[in-house]
Amino acid sequence: MKPSVTLYLYSKSAHTSMIVTGFLMLENQDLITLEVSHRYNQAKKYPHPHIVETVVDGKTLVYDCWDLCNWMAADWDNEKRENLESTEVLMNDIDFYFKRSYSDDKNACLSESNRKKIYPLGFNFPVSIKNNPLYQNDFSTPDGCKNIIKKLFFRDKFVGNFTVDMFEAPANFVEQKDLKILFLPRLWNPFGKDVWNEEKKIEREYINSSRIEIVEKLKNAYPNNFIGGVDPTGFVNEAAKKHLVSRKFSNRFNYIELMKQCDICIGTMGLHESIGWKTGEYIAASRAIVNEKFRYEIPYSFEPGKNYLPFETPDQCVLAVSELMENPENVFLQKQANEIYYKTYLRPDKQILNTLEIAKIKINEPHFS
Repeated sequence: MKPSVTLYLYSKSAHTSMIVTGFLMLENQDLITLEVSHRYNQAKKYPHPHIVETVVDGKTLVYDCWDLCNWMAADWDNEKRENLESTEVLMNDIDFYFKRSYSDDKNACLSESNRKKIYPLGFNFPVSIKNNPLYQNDFSTPDGCKNIIKKLFFRDKFVGNFTVDMFEAPANFVEQKDLKILFLPRLWNPFGKDVWNEEKKIEREYINSSRIEIVEKLKNAYPNNFIGGVDPTGFVNEAAKKHLVSRKFSNRFNYIELMKQCDICIGTMGLHESIGWKTGEYIAASRAIVNEKFRYEIPYSFEPGKNYLPFETPDQCVLAVSELMENPENVFLQKQANEIYYKTYLRPDKQILNTLEIAKIKINEPHFS
């Protein structure tokens, strides 16, 4: 008998798109029965909007896709308050809690019984599927209004347009002289309204300076192989102006196609020390990856050397890129490893199936292509 799943949506956050897509894929494969319940009027049940709640055969599973791991912070309307006690009460009614930005150290503030319910969710990126309820026309929430505007006027910013197959590509071997390196970062405004303390301002300044330095060093080291620069549609500081790329690169349709044509892709730390969405996209496209050291934990043996090369400074980034550029066979091996990881653990349907397995929810063995 197929598991019966009720999906509770508390917001239209793009952070949750991959989770909703995974459940819809399982429904399309006839592996579950699915009912979607919109609970936008109960949005503040959770301390932030990047949550999907499910009830599966009587068990409550929560998927937390927020960048940050801070059990004491609320993020509704930029409201910050201590709420550890209310989090404990909330967690008491949850059976399994899957956290994108997972940290044993940061989980330590919770009671032992609730800590045991928390599992790492892994990589996340905004991806959708036909008839995704997150992107149906709806003026009842701020996110819903934003989605309608994006759908009508900014097609390349509307997550609902970007389906699973658009990100996928097979691992391919490329000769050394033809290897392409990709890094097209955006910058973050250190003085934005969503910067609530000095620590977050300093973090954004670090992210910006590190990204600009990496762009500059890779341009100099590989002028014929590097494709990249700073996204001109976001925040731009004085240091970034000489590295701005054409707006055609900031078009998301163009960017995804370009990513699949490149071989070595660079990932850096995101806001709140998160693992950026770009890294998940690189894995989906079976690319070789040079990535800033992860601050959060990843499940299922995503291994340095095998799946990616880590770095902590811009100079180390360039060295890691050089190691791959000098060994095209290692680029191919890494691409193959990431293709396997994606098909086994990260494709939205597989990601959800793995969480159901952790929750000991029986499901018929699917036949994947």
